[in-house]
Amino acid sequence: MTTIADRVVRKVAEQAAREALTGSGGTVRRGTASVRGHSAEVGVDIALGYRGVAGEAAHAVQEHVAERTAHLTGLHVPAPRIGVRALATIHGAPALVAGPAASPPERARGRRWSERRLPVGVLAVLALAVTAALLRDVAAVHLRGRAPAPWRGQVLGWLTGHGPATTPSWAAGTLVVAGLWMIVLALAPGRRSDLVMSTSDPGVRAVIGRRSASHLVRAAVCQVPGVTGARIRVGRRRLTVWADLAHGDRSHARDGVTEAVTGAVQEWGPAAPARTRVRVRPSPSWHPTPTPQEEGEADGPYA
Repeated sequence: MTTIADRVVRKVAEQAAREALTGSGGTVRRGTASVRGHSAEVGVDIALGYRGVAGEAAHAVQEHVAERTAHLTGLHVPAPRIGVRALATIHGAPALVAGPAASPPERARGRRWSERRLPVGVLAVLALAVTAALLRDVAAVHLRGRAPAPWRGQVLGWLTGHGPATTPSWAAGTLVVAGLWMIVLALAPGRRSDLVMSTSDPGVRAVIGRRSASHLVRAAVCQVPGVTGARIRVGRRRLTVWADLAHGDRSHARDGVTEAVTGAVQEWGPAAPARTRVRVRPSPSWHPTPTPQEEGEADGPYA
């Protein structure tokens, strides 16, 4: 019997991803692999070159990783999970494109969920069952005057004899908080730092980190004349930009910043449109652009 370790499949998948990204300026961050019998679940996080088509690039990497890993390991490899974790500005690097021209993007399906939801959900249900049984017994004792359950008396007796008097209360409170928190983690979508992107292929699901999105918007805003810096806040439904203006007219700078933000968001391609809020703040050394009449008065007879 031949057994292939998870780390071997992970290294093969990472190398296959590097082969697919050769010449595009992209890099491989890390990979994951889990071997179950004759199948292997594979995932690779990558960084792509800026101004490349992220959805098509991820689809090309996905196909190559699946084919190459299955060929080298002999395992059945379903569609790998490809995560685009960063975008890097690489001059002269060609975009990684798969297939013919892309069709209009389709709306992606919701947010990305955390992995291993089933084990967390099972453990949360068990914790809820234990907490509910304890609460039911306590309510029956205090509200209906019934005798406590034998198991609760034994547990409380053991805790009282092996620790401080407050141990049962602290233990009960800790279990309740832990159970509620695990239920929230099991039911709420995870990876809140990832934003879903629109893709032309419904079989591809692409995400971008909020930090990478803020870098793209900041790079576009800082190219506006007169803007020396910017602070970006990327939320799920709102994009806020604070731009620092060193010189020039504030209204014109605001229009330029708004146009730059709109262009950056279109290149980023979010699945859900975000409300944009732009603020232009003059720096301490800000000087407004003089009007033609003011320039003539300043020049005097030598104009």
